[in-house]
Amino acid sequence: MKSSIISVLLASMFLLAGTTYADHHDGDALPGGLGISRNASDSFTSVDMLATSIQGMLDPSCGGYCIIGVCSHLRVRFTWKGIRIYTVISPKLRHPYPELLVSSYNHVGDEPFLEWRNSFGSIMGGVAASLGVAGGRPEPIMLDQHQAASFKEVDIIGHPLTIMPSLVDRNGSTNPFARDPVSSLREPSSFNSPDLSGPDTGDAEEDGLGSIDIKEMIRNTLSGVASTAMRTIMENYRLAMLALRAVNIVNDIVEMAEYFRSLAALMDNIVMIAEISARSTIWVNAIDPRFQSPRLFCPVNTKALQPYYLSFADFFWWRSGFPITDGPIGGDNHLLDILNPISADTLPVDATPVNPLSEVWGRLYPRDGMLNQTHDAKTASVIAWRGMDVLHNSLPGSRIGIPLPAPPREWQFVVDQPKWQMIYPEVKSCEDTPYYPSSSLFTDFMAPNEFGGYAWNYYRTYTCCSNTRGRRLISIDFPIPLCITLGQINDDASARAEEEWCPGC
Repeated sequence: MKSSIISVLLASMFLLAGTTYADHHDGDALPGGLGISRNASDSFTSVDMLATSIQGMLDPSCGGYCIIGVCSHLRVRFTWKGIRIYTVISPKLRHPYPELLVSSYNHVGDEPFLEWRNSFGSIMGGVAASLGVAGGRPEPIMLDQHQAASFKEVDIIGHPLTIMPSLVDRNGSTNPFARDPVSSLREPSSFNSPDLSGPDTGDAEEDGLGSIDIKEMIRNTLSGVASTAMRTIMENYRLAMLALRAVNIVNDIVEMAEYFRSLAALMDNIVMIAEISARSTIWVNAIDPRFQSPRLFCPVNTKALQPYYLSFADFFWWRSGFPITDGPIGGDNHLLDILNPISADTLPVDATPVNPLSEVWGRLYPRDGMLNQTHDAKTASVIAWRGMDVLHNSLPGSRIGIPLPAPPREWQFVVDQPKWQMIYPEVKSCEDTPYYPSSSLFTDFMAPNEFGGYAWNYYRTYTCCSNTRGRRLISIDFPIPLCITLGQINDDASARAEEEWCPGC
């Protein structure tokens, strides 16, 4: 009897690890057997993403690019004429950064980001297919029935625009050789035995299981199945990173140089206003004030194109579900939230579960790839939200990924609340979560994407001093921030293009 129970449990563990197998077809056919051909127009490219993201940095809903005050630093220089002491007055910047690119999609290797899919995704898709963990979803058209259960993968990678501080100087000029965006990528953590230190599951004798240790069974299963999968992933990781170097992100950013030049030109005008305001204060005029603006953007420690969380690499937990994922025999136990029908772990986060008129797309726990939701775009939003929560709250620990680096430690450096901006298949404004309310009671917030792929920019608003060299003295904030809008940049670019076409007109 005991042996039969053990066999059933082990078989269940292997099925949980596999979940859904989807065959990959030749060419650009969508994995899963739908036979729908893919092309570049069904994805978003790096150029599309960069243009949208730069514009998003200027969007007030995402935070807006503003000069909110001035900073003062004391500088001491030793020259052949002697010691020179002076103060450097620089703008105090506040702007959002698209730190991360979050993708939610149906099959490993079928990411909506075209260049990522053609390099990293194509290799990982082949690995997933060989392991039988390629993902997939039920298709009502094919099955001739209503299907509510959906499954999606999540990729969270460093946004390409995080290389801007090292690529763009104070004049808005770009240096395409400033830094290789993939030179400092880290490999995913190798597989270790999971932390299954949750609450005790009770006396095994009372459960009729004799001396069976369920946690130990899970460890043994993972050691045999998941570690083999991780070895396969690691063997192909370097090949994938080499392929990713073909993503010409730096050159694509250089193509956006018009935005940076206009931003620098407009910032010069704002700095003049800041200088006039600052000179009216006594402390600025104390020691030989000099106004400088060494940089246009605050520094950021997130690495461009670094894979921070890939649900495929975390496949065991991403496919297991309750009670293993976020349950009593997993590393993170959210049993009370999962079993409570009116808990507040819902998207939107301000919904009232007891109110029948409240719109609820899905719940945060258990944090796996399955969701009971008929709307594909809402499913993707909830799944992306879950993946981001795993990255922020469960690494390192029982999940597999790379923890996000801490923000730079600088004076007056502040990182505010994050913002989500859907950029594919539709470009929307920023929200506190991936939730977008419907425009009316009878209209969804957007039509589901035919190929099941969705993507968001994940912004955090940074506040810093443009200059950080020297001994810090003090900073003052303006009563009203001086902000730069996208309309101003477009007008400036048009005026400069007209001047270049017809000098002196």
